[in-house]
Formats: sequence, structure tokens, C-alpha cells
Amino acid sequence: MDWMDVGKVGLSSAAFGISCLALWISHRNWLRSNCPIVVACIETATAQDEAFIAYNLIVVNTGNRPAVNVRLYCEDSDLEQCIQPGPHAGKKPGSTWTHVKKCFQEDAEIPVLLNGKSVSNSFGFTGVNQQSFWKYNSRLKITLRYADLDGTNYRKELILLIKDSVAFAGGMWSMPEETKK
Repeated sequence: MDWMDVGKVGLSSAAFGISCLALWISHRNWLRSNCPIVVACIETATAQDEAFIAYNLIVVNTGNRPAVNVRLYCEDSDLEQCIQPGPHAGKKPGSTWTHVKKCFQEDAEIPVLLNGKSVSNSFGFTGVNQQSFWKYNSRLKITLRYADLDGTNYRKELILLIKDSVAFAGGMWSMPEETKK
């Protein structure tokens, strides 16, 4: 066998190996870019001159494939550290606590969340003079779990900021009409 033949075989083998690596990288990148990306945030539902702000919890799929079996999880201790002590902090049936806690229960699972779509739920309020459920500016740690249509599971941890989403730094010239509901 001639050295030229060995070189040709070696070069062909290297080219085949590089092609296989490129195929693997392309497949991996395709999987990462063609998946559901589900996030959650807290948005202002209505506000009245900073004296009262009602919130919605929004869950949105910003990816390019549908998400299935979307669940939100939160430890009670994480919820409790964000709650303002006072008359609205009770855990009685029908209380704000009950409505907020329902967002993290099994029966609140979102069966299908299409790409580009969102769902929302009422999520407490802040106010002045002990008339608040949440501590304003508190951070709530949650976990999102969901799957794609092929059964690949995803798990994301997020920190939700309980704050007016209309004025990110806390000030504005006037309240936009779409937030005055």
C-alpha cells in the first residue's frame, strides 16, 4: 500500500467525521430552536393612582411549537414571604390567598398552549395602608414544567417581580387608557 493511498483514506475519514459532527450540531441546534418556550410574568391588570394595583399572572408560549401539560409550581414558604401581613393575608376559602394558590395546583394545568398564545389569571393586588395582599417589589420564585408534542420535558425556574408593569421605574406622566379598566 502506497503512502498516497493512506493519505487519501485518512483525508476521506476526516471529512466523513467532520460531516457527522456537522450533522449532529445542526440537529441539536434545530431541536433547540424548534421548541416551545414558556414564560410567566406578572402584569398590571388595573391601577388607580398608585393607591391600588390589581395583577394578572400571564403564561405565554413564545416558542414556535405548542406546549402541553403546562404547570406552575411554587412553595408555600416562597408565597408567604411575598405576602403583606394584614387583613388580606388570611387563608380562608374564597380569600385572595386561595385564588393565588390555585394557580399552582394540579387542576390549574394548561393542557395545550399554542405558540404565540397566552393565558392569564387574577393574581392579587397591592395597595396602601395595610390594604395590600402582596408586598410591593417582592420577588416570587416559581418553577414552570411543560412538554412539547414529542414528549420532551422542559423545566424552567423564574423569579416573578410583584410590581406595576406599566411604569417599570415607578413613574409616568399619566396613566395609559388601556390600563384604566
